[in-house]
Amino acid sequence: MKPLSLAREVKRKTRHRLLCGHFLLNRHWRQRQGQPLPKKILFVHIIKTAGTYVFDYLAEHLRYGGYRVIDVESSKDHRNQINHYLAQEAMKDRPDRFIHCHADYLPKEFFEKFLERGWFSFSFVRHPGDLLCSYYFYARINPDFHAEGSLDEFIRGCLMGRSGSGTTRLDYFGIPAYWKKMDFVAEFSETNFKFFLKKYFGHRYAPKVPMNVSENKGYAYYCDQGQISATTRAMLEASEQYRWYLEIKNKGVS
Repeated sequence: MKPLSLAREVKRKTRHRLLCGHFLLNRHWRQRQGQPLPKKILFVHIIKTAGTYVFDYLAEHLRYGGYRVIDVESSKDHRNQINHYLAQEAMKDRPDRFIHCHADYLPKEFFEKFLERGWFSFSFVRHPGDLLCSYYFYARINPDFHAEGSLDEFIRGCLMGRSGSGTTRLDYFGIPAYWKKMDFVAEFSETNFKFFLKKYFGHRYAPKVPMNVSENKGYAYYCDQGQISATTRAMLEASEQYRWYLEIKNKGVS
């Protein structure tokens, strides 16, 4: 490696250690304040809600802080394997663990196992219309996602649970029914994520480049352009998911 390249690499690694080190330094600060870092952390990931960004950001820093990071779905292939694994992990008392799991893989009965064992749980939410638009356009560039028909047909299909939508019901992969039992739930934004990191980890947020983005222009834009019908908008606004979203959004963070 050339001297200049070596110097840049040393500078990069030094900065990385300083950023990650906030978790170590602030672990001791919070303990002095009587606010220890969460020992066992469960991230309930709602799709297309900056979940990959949140997970990667936390995982990078928590690993450096000595936590064992477990991305459940990357290590298990089938739902029954994931459920069995989650049930086992929930019962373990080993500290300094960070588990990441999508909401649709974590039904209420398994979430409550974590709740009973004192796990710190959190999630971020998004306007369900924006979530579905993001999903629809992301499916165009990612073969692992499926979305059929027009945008209006897709959203209506998700709200009605029609198989023709190319996916399942919105309430299957959206906000889980047990959201009120989680320790922290908020609409995702840079401000709310910064607040979350400061409050629970004593960490100074350093924004990174967004991940898994699509050409989505937003729910309001497609409504204004007539690509989402008034009937579909009314259906979405009458949904339980939308009501829960508004409740979370209006509650804010504290």
